[in-house]
Amino acid sequence: SRALRWLAYAGFAAELCVIYVEMIEDMLGTAGFFLVAGLVVGLLAVAIIRIEKRMRTPDGAEGAAA
Repeated sequence: SRALRWLAYAGFAAELCVIYVEMIEDMLGTAGFFLVAGLVVGLLAVAIIRIEKRMRTPDGAEGAAA
């Protein structure tokens, strides 16, 4: 019947919406994890670069003064 067909369409659309929401949540969770991990690695890289510059600066300053 026509009503049963529309009910089936509505049920299928609802199922697709649920699957879509679940997949997007998983994808956003994964993307958020990689974003945070990338930011942490970037901050570590900046910290290491600063530490290396501090370690190099005294050697360069002594050589320039001599």
